[in-house]
Amino acid sequence: MKKRLLLIAGGLIVSINAFTQINYVFNATVTTLAGSGTKGTANGSGANASFSKLGGIVAEPLGDNIYVVDSNCIRKITKNGVVTTFAGSYQSGSTNATGTNARFNNPQDLAIDMTGNIYVADEGNYLIRKITPAGVVTTFAGNGVSGTTDGQGTNASFDSFNSITRDQNSQYLYVTNSYKIRKIKISDGTVTTIQNITNNSGNMGGAPYCGWSSKIVADNNGDIYYSDQDQPFIHKISNNIDNVYAGNLMDWNYVDGNLSDARFQYPQSIVRKNTGLFVSEGGTFGASIRYISSDNKVSTLAGSATQGKADGNEQTATFTSPSFIGLDSLDNLFVVDATNYIVRKINIGAIITAIEKNNPSLSFTLFPNPATDKLYVSGSSKIISCQVIDVMGREIININGNNQSNNISVETASFAKGTYYIKILSQEGTSIKSFVKD
Repeated sequence: MKKRLLLIAGGLIVSINAFTQINYVFNATVTTLAGSGTKGTANGSGANASFSKLGGIVAEPLGDNIYVVDSNCIRKITKNGVVTTFAGSYQSGSTNATGTNARFNNPQDLAIDMTGNIYVADEGNYLIRKITPAGVVTTFAGNGVSGTTDGQGTNASFDSFNSITRDQNSQYLYVTNSYKIRKIKISDGTVTTIQNITNNSGNMGGAPYCGWSSKIVADNNGDIYYSDQDQPFIHKISNNIDNVYAGNLMDWNYVDGNLSDARFQYPQSIVRKNTGLFVSEGGTFGASIRYISSDNKVSTLAGSATQGKADGNEQTATFTSPSFIGLDSLDNLFVVDATNYIVRKINIGAIITAIEKNNPSLSFTLFPNPATDKLYVSGSSKIISCQVIDVMGREIININGNNQSNNISVETASFAKGTYYIKILSQEGTSIKSFVKD
């Protein structure tokens, strides 16, 4: 009988019958990237840095840095945990300028496009601000007066908002604004309100219930997912219909399982990876990061019923108030643990689902791993072919081994840095292994 292979974070392989329920098993490592654990404003490295009021967080799409809201400024954190103030200061204002000469007023959340421009939901100024990679701050959309008028750039107006994201094609920004979802075209700043929503998620008024606490994410199909910590479920808007995607309308709880069987407490932030979603949540039953897979399963990535700030694996790590989360291109999830005044890092690896039989007993070796210019594959059976897949599930290269040798080489010089998976088809079966391009 055909089996389904789940290739999960850290190279852990689970092979199960295709007709049984899937239980995801993660091999995640949680560490503290930056923050002393006490309130402060110090720049520095790791625990020598401190934060005052943490908010939204994003990672450079092809770079090494992450950016996080902290009170009225935007802090920059390198992959090694070095914290500096990138734009703004702890003094509020609305000045457009470069770096720390700029001013913000209660910024809430961040989005970043594929060229590294950062967009700031500057709630106190009723503006969307733009920060270039050089730190130049300008007003992207909004006139600075509270309102909900659609228009282009500064002809539009915004009320209170709490979340901003971009679609996967980097064409639009989406913001939750005064119980509405607004869409902003990145190329010219045109703001429109998404309307005519049929509501099947238990809310009144024929519109999505995007309250002050809603977080939002969009895919490249135009579907929108959002969470609201006042509601124990995840919404999905598709074809202008707002439905319950995961969880239950009236049951606040903590249960993994199928979409309809799973339960959430107070979902906080939400980010998308490929076709899956990560959700942060906290509450009476603990604090954790949940994963919603493309095959409609909800699992716990890290965290537990015990609150705290302990680093460790997916079973021993604890959080107190995981709020905003961000994801980089190397499968690192960054978590704002707000009341602990720290930024956490979870190395989740890739999450790939393959529909075929895997033989984990086959002995194949990859070296060097990490690879630079070339990866050598050597094993116990003659190789028919090797297929390399990136973390997005896309085929990078497929090499025909012609069933001639137990060894094969893969040219990796042109590969981008990151995690990859290689599927080795041999005389004795299929083996899937992970490697890193350095």
